[in-house]
Amino acid sequence: MIPKKGDPTQPKNYRPITCLPAVYKILTSTISHKINNHIDNNNIMSPEQNGCRQKARGSKELLIIDNTITKQAKKRLKNISVAWIDYQKAFDSVPHSWLLEILRIYKVDHEVVELLKSLMSTWRTCLTWNKKSSSTPIKIKRGIFQGDGLSPSWFCLALNPLSNILNRAAYSYSMDSQNKVSHLFYLDDLKLFSRGQKQLEGQLELVRKFSEDIGMIFGLEKCAVVNVRRGRLAEGENVELSDGRTVPILGQEERYKYLGIQQTFGIRQQENKMETERELIRRVRRIMNTQLSAKNKMEAINIWAVPVFAYTAGILIWSKSDLEKLDRKIRSILTQYGTLHPNSAIERLYLPRKEGGRGLSNLQDIYLKEEKKIKNYFQTGITPIQKWVASQRYPSSGETSTHEPEIEDFKEILKQNWQTKPLHGRFFASLNQSDVDKLSSSTYLTQGYLFPQTEGTFLAIQDQVVPTRVYTKHIMKQQVQTTKCRLCDKAEETVQHLSSGCSTIAGTKYLGRHDNMGKVVHQSLCLREQLLPHFVPHHIYAPQTVLENETTNNIKLIPKPEFKIDRLHSRIKDSVSTFHKSGVIYSVPCSMCNEIYIGQTSQQLKKRLAQHRSDIKNPNKICALADHSRDRDHLMDYEATRVLDCERNGGKRSFLEMYHIKRHPNAMNYRRDVNHISSIYSYLIHFDQVNEGDPSRPRSVSSDGVLSDGSRSGIG
Repeated sequence: MIPKKGDPTQPKNYRPITCLPAVYKILTSTISHKINNHIDNNNIMSPEQNGCRQKARGSKELLIIDNTITKQAKKRLKNISVAWIDYQKAFDSVPHSWLLEILRIYKVDHEVVELLKSLMSTWRTCLTWNKKSSSTPIKIKRGIFQGDGLSPSWFCLALNPLSNILNRAAYSYSMDSQNKVSHLFYLDDLKLFSRGQKQLEGQLELVRKFSEDIGMIFGLEKCAVVNVRRGRLAEGENVELSDGRTVPILGQEERYKYLGIQQTFGIRQQENKMETERELIRRVRRIMNTQLSAKNKMEAINIWAVPVFAYTAGILIWSKSDLEKLDRKIRSILTQYGTLHPNSAIERLYLPRKEGGRGLSNLQDIYLKEEKKIKNYFQTGITPIQKWVASQRYPSSGETSTHEPEIEDFKEILKQNWQTKPLHGRFFASLNQSDVDKLSSSTYLTQGYLFPQTEGTFLAIQDQVVPTRVYTKHIMKQQVQTTKCRLCDKAEETVQHLSSGCSTIAGTKYLGRHDNMGKVVHQSLCLREQLLPHFVPHHIYAPQTVLENETTNNIKLIPKPEFKIDRLHSRIKDSVSTFHKSGVIYSVPCSMCNEIYIGQTSQQLKKRLAQHRSDIKNPNKICALADHSRDRDHLMDYEATRVLDCERNGGKRSFLEMYHIKRHPNAMNYRRDVNHISSIYSYLIHFDQVNEGDPSRPRSVSSDGVLSDGSRSGIG
């Protein structure tokens, strides 16, 4: 049992889950096919019932018809009364005797009826609670299964006589001299139309009497009535039925949800659009919080989230700006979860994965296609009501609806936009070269085994929007001291340089990448030549030095070549850049005064500077640099950071930090930072400052007071 709505402590608010045997489903689907052919060939099903009609637009078609009727009534200032009828647990309450009788009425084959009668006599269920089942199976005497192919058609057939009764009655609403409508049916959801309340009361009485005869009951809490006078919603009284029950009238501020769309008399456009947007965004966020792969997340959005919007296309009027706003919100969520770089090519997000895209559905494209399908459906319709709707929505005078967008080949437009972009278009040009296998090159996208963040990073690199120094300066137009690579400090720091041309990581990152690819090729060859019994995941595969077998003794795979890639590069170790040094004493000048901050760190200098930036934003952090920046509203010049000394030993490094603080009179450090330095070193520091020589390090002193340059210290 699953909760539907309402108080979860009430059993009536739960619906059963039908788990039917596969053989039973196959059997009933075959029977359903035969019965549907019988219904279609003999034109049995009423055209107002759209719940199980083949090649129809289902509930969306009824909503469009309903919306067109109400719009015309408002425009022409006509009187109309409407009622919404909902049955109480309709599928669970229809009697078996009536289900069998309706098959006989419509002359379904006698053997089929007897087979279904025999099957119904075997329907049983067991109640399970706290992992315990009831000892005696419970016989099902009313209702019909929800979960097989026959049940919807059978249920619609059971209510079909009601449509015939309503159509033969004199109660209806006339759109013009040739077209009228009395009701619309979608399974058990019934909507009645009449010229006034008196006629509506007659319709309600017909429905009540038929429902009573077949043993079905109104769910009055889901029923409502509305009256319109000269195109405007009018107040009125509840409709009292002959059995004493009443159908409530819908108030001025009340809403009725008909087939998933909020209504009063007409469709509430703005309210439904806001509700659609909320539900769409909620589902996208739920998908992004899962552990699905990148491809599966995109497919989940297309399958579970996007249909919330697609259902409203053709019913609600979405402007181009509305659609662009929704698409932006979805992209913002993808960016928040690290799946999409904010500066990546938007076009790739909506292109198929086999063409280098990510396969996400675009709402504007969906809306245009759905509008086109609906227009074609009604213009080619054969029923009078379909032809009338087509004449109202799509006038034959050649004028187009004001809200109907121009339909173009969306996929080709995306490709053209991607191709013409100067930065993003470089990858498009590379991918579409004549000697490039586009499908194989997009395997990592089509197979969908990457994490969403990993896939997003790959595409950002391909689009060249990674914040390299060249990109930051020339594309983002930000001030950069130098565009040289921060690793090797030789070439311009571009994506191409970092991915394949930096000498600093040639012997590590590049070599590791090369070897990992070699492992993949090695295992593929071994499997092809039957040198390995089975596949091993690439990340744990370790090639053996020599592999051979009896059937392939003329082939030996030796994974270690005599020529190694590191011979291509210089063995001279490159100097480490300032910001990548660790175990240092450093100084950071203030850009707005002559004071400097002196500190020491065991980690890389760039990480320590990042911590300083974070400390400034946190008022709870106590640090001389942070206090100076916050109290005086000064900016530190991190780019002018200097390394004063290098020392791996922590104790020596702490002493050198105190030495440099003491030595620099304009240091902003707290005085307590040098409290632990001996007074003897204060003299040496002073002596070192006034004498010539290396001003950056203290000189040693012998036990007899002689400095390392031969002069006397004057101590003792």
